[in-house]
Amino acid sequence: MYKLAFVIVTYNRSTMVSSLLKKAANQWKQYDSAAYIMDGSEDLKTKEAVDSLALSNVVYKSFPGTSILYRLIEGCAIADAKYICICGDSVTPVFKNYGQLFSALDKDYDLIDFTYRDPQKICQKEYKSIVEMYKELTWDMTHMGNVFFRKESYKLFSSEEYYKKYGTDLFAQNAIYFDCFKNESFYGYFEATPIISVYTKSDKKSWYDRTIEVGCYGWYDYVANSSDKYELCKKEVMLSHGTYSNLRFDRLYSFLILRAKGIFDYTIYKKYEPYMAYTVAANLHIVKIISLLPQKALYIFYKFAHTIKSIYRRNNDREKMGKGD
Repeated sequence: MYKLAFVIVTYNRSTMVSSLLKKAANQWKQYDSAAYIMDGSEDLKTKEAVDSLALSNVVYKSFPGTSILYRLIEGCAIADAKYICICGDSVTPVFKNYGQLFSALDKDYDLIDFTYRDPQKICQKEYKSIVEMYKELTWDMTHMGNVFFRKESYKLFSSEEYYKKYGTDLFAQNAIYFDCFKNESFYGYFEATPIISVYTKSDKKSWYDRTIEVGCYGWYDYVANSSDKYELCKKEVMLSHGTYSNLRFDRLYSFLILRAKGIFDYTIYKKYEPYMAYTVAANLHIVKIISLLPQKALYIFYKFAHTIKSIYRRNNDREKMGKGD
């Protein structure tokens, strides 16, 4: 049994998987860790890429045409490790902080969150209540690669059981962390120390065009249908993801940018308005007006403002460097 297993769900991204394993697998081995590649691709490119590396601590499994949820559950079920980390294929591990991570793993916490994001200024905290951890941190656990759960403390649901509760699998990992915990007592831990670097811009584009769908409908679906024990804090948690994450649904400026880029319009507003009422802290009346603004003119203004901002930053950096000399 390994100390830690990374369950990596992927689809048609053989280059990304290969890149991740080349830079991480050997170091993972030094930390008694393994990777389980759960591939939904129809072709053999990812399998061939993994096989060519001949890594003893990497397990490849092929599930062509299956859902992300199915592969997540299968990966967590077969992973032979004390702790499991559900991980994306585009992350970059921050190995310099692994000492702190593995010190935490040695303390037998049920659920651990290491992150580069800490807008609430929690810094470091132990949790004796899973409800409190859900309330404060489930928004941050949307990232894949920085959350670690103790396998023996969890009983995973089946895909069929999941879809009886949830309408989408957009935040299936969060449902695993907080709906599948089986024990009476809970022991959780948070530390504002990065274990992975920020996702690449190319990876972000895969969901960016669906920002409102994912951030409003998907998040509403997850929170509204999560376990009844979280009922008293669900209203607050509904707003947390859009407020604390890079989505910044608490700022009108965010919707102006989305409108300028053509990602947000009145059709999208009307479609997701029922969910935005719960997940957006900004004034929805003004958000509605933003959805009606002329996109092309707004985009020209956005590019102009962005250019001016970039010039200002470069000049500022030069002045700082000059003073340093």
